[in-house]
Amino acid sequence: MTLSWALCIATYNRAEVLRRALRTAIGQTRPPAQVVIVDGSDDWAQSRDAITAEGLDNDPSIGWTHEPAQVRGLTYQRNQGLSRVEADVVMLFDDDTLMYPDCAEAMMRVYETDVDGRVVGVQARRVPEPPDEPGATSPGGKRGQVARGGAVWAAVHRWFGVRRYLLPYEDEARGPLPEGLGGMGLVIAYSFRGAVMSYRAETIRSVGFEEALQRYAYLEDADASQRAARHGLLVEAEGARACHLEESSGREGRYPVIVMGGTNAMLLHRLHAADPESSRRSYRRLLGRRAWYQLAKDVKAGDLSLTGWRATREARRRCDEIFSRPTDELLPWYADYQASLWEAAR
Repeated sequence: MTLSWALCIATYNRAEVLRRALRTAIGQTRPPAQVVIVDGSDDWAQSRDAITAEGLDNDPSIGWTHEPAQVRGLTYQRNQGLSRVEADVVMLFDDDTLMYPDCAEAMMRVYETDVDGRVVGVQARRVPEPPDEPGATSPGGKRGQVARGGAVWAAVHRWFGVRRYLLPYEDEARGPLPEGLGGMGLVIAYSFRGAVMSYRAETIRSVGFEEALQRYAYLEDADASQRAARHGLLVEAEGARACHLEESSGREGRYPVIVMGGTNAMLLHRLHAADPESSRRSYRRLLGRRAWYQLAKDVKAGDLSLTGWRATREARRRCDEIFSRPTDELLPWYADYQASLWEAAR
């Protein structure tokens, strides 16, 4: 069985790193059948023209779509891109994700071996070294290694019980790998990180990305993957490597991101969890612990304004408001609340 794959990228004001990512995508040992770029930049047409000038879109075997965002915001742009995808599998990588040459081949091997279609999503393995800079280490990769690898902070994470912002919507039992997939270096995953995720296109289109989360839309990837997992298995393919640079341009400040880590998670549980009332109780406890964890981070970083502690306290203060409002009141209120956070951060 041979399947086709598309690269679908939502981008905003990062034209140079976008072209760098595209070079690694079209240089795959198994190139995409389609590239879809939904661009929220003011100068999106200039970015498109720069791609053409470099000759990145001149392969006639690859269908190209580069269009402006109808609505700026990661979830809106991802959904817009999905509506343009015609391939069997879609890789929804970030605009600063650099693929190793055999990344797509390794991921597609999983989908094609799984003839019964039980695996609905495959995630690449993040590595710190960019494939186009041998011996270098990306800032994003290095930060990720330190955050996960430092023995002290790993112990702090465990002690506070705060490793995940988005708690499971329901029981996470996923079952064994299908026959034929053993020995392929696969690990069952419970949620995905957006920089390196892929899905069967029909599955992720049926799920979609939650447009109640706007702009940076923190946790949109974990939410979509948890809902996709209701349709089948998610796996990480250790042989599929990609480097996420975590470029900072276009990102929100620390305070609103930490607030949204809590409030977005609660909103998603209010909308999609099996038992929202149980989620309310869980988040009151979790955010209480996270406040002390953030306080420890603030002190360690010498942040005298206690940004993390204040932001987490603000998120916890919104708990009952998020879980108690009727949905028709909650969504417009939350849109205004997000806008007020971003405006204050400016």
